Amino acid sequence: MIEKDKNRIFYVKSCCKRLQLFVLLVISVPFLQAGYAQKQATFSLPEGRSKVEIPFENHNNLIIIPLKLGNQINARFILDSGADNTVLIQKVIGDILDFEYDQEYTVGGAGTKDPIKAYRASDISLKIEGLKARPVDIFVLEEDYLKLPQYLGIRVQGILGLDFFKDLVVSINYEDRKLIVHDPATFKKPKKYKGIPIIEDQGKPFLKGRLCVEDEKCKKARFLIDTGASHAILVEMNDQNQISVPEQHIEGSLGRGLSGDIPGYIGRVDSINVGSFQLEEVITSFTRRYSKIPRKGRVGTIGGELLSRFDAILHLKEKMIYLKPTDKFDEKFEHNMSGLQLMAFGEDLNRLKVIYVRDGSPADKAGVQEGDEILKINWIWVSWYSLSHIYSMFRSRENKTIRLKILREEEKTKIKFDLKRMI
Repeated sequence: MIEKDKNRIFYVKSCCKRLQLFVLLVISVPFLQAGYAQKQATFSLPEGRSKVEIPFENHNNLIIIPLKLGNQINARFILDSGADNTVLIQKVIGDILDFEYDQEYTVGGAGTKDPIKAYRASDISLKIEGLKARPVDIFVLEEDYLKLPQYLGIRVQGILGLDFFKDLVVSINYEDRKLIVHDPATFKKPKKYKGIPIIEDQGKPFLKGRLCVEDEKCKKARFLIDTGASHAILVEMNDQNQISVPEQHIEGSLGRGLSGDIPGYIGRVDSINVGSFQLEEVITSFTRRYSKIPRKGRVGTIGGELLSRFDAILHLKEKMIYLKPTDKFDEKFEHNMSGLQLMAFGEDLNRLKVIYVRDGSPADKAGVQEGDEILKINWIWVSWYSLSHIYSMFRSRENKTIRLKILREEEKTKIKFDLKRMI
């Protein structure tokens, strides 16, 4: 029987992020702190193994790993160090597997609309190749509010949170698209990596950073380490943080959370220091609608666009993160220079339509309209591209020429524009 509590709303930090209108993927999924003792889902290595390599897909700096759900269904889950729990976004899968839901929740998420419903299913089997695992509790969304497959352009069924990181040492190599999972008992820090202490707050990993915004005094603050976010930095503006948006910025929706649009701004901060590393002119999102619970000392999150400039090792048991810069470290941070936001559709998610055109952007001036279907980009059928690759193209180089073949009201049209840096 489902236990239902209509009088309480559980607001929790968001996990993964959905596609921002111009560059990055930001999906907001809140997770539940419902006042009960969550069983620790332990992932471990098989006896005699000190490490296991797990390949992953990298879509807009999101780590997507294959797993088997309920010993029956092959699925893809986003790996999210900022998420409290494991979440299934497609309830139909839970219905197919005959999940028994023992509690119903009202969930308040990022955005401007009302909360939504989710259910808890206990002791569900998750299998990740090469690892041992105990059954986990899974939270199942009543509806697919996030539309992740359409925004990512690939089939994604859920989010795997801190359960994966708690009992393992997890090395992330974004360039080679692989995780190396180590046994904490035998792990030794590799040479050339620099260790930075992690602060644990309600089970989540934070690190101290120093953020400089234009002429403001630089501020020291805590940032959530969030592998489920594709942005570089997100700043949660509130009375505690007192951080101003840079003078040169873009205003609009940063994306969508479970509770609707997330309004805010996108600009560049002068620099952020993490440990002894300094990154400059970093594309940063600013919003007041991201977190329902302001946390003292927390400024925001550090996501995949920043983390991917390192080989990173998360060791939560020892409260450490180890970083080694990659060749990407000194690359300039760029934003979507087209002004377009796209969504995949069709049975195979290999068709694209325009769902937003920023006023005054190159695409807008060239005549691209909301609702247009894009057939080709630079003479290549869009079905040959991943959506992640297309966004990478849109932020690749200022003055790069983009040629589109579009379908509008059953008429085909060719449109050309040059990418222009807007921030």
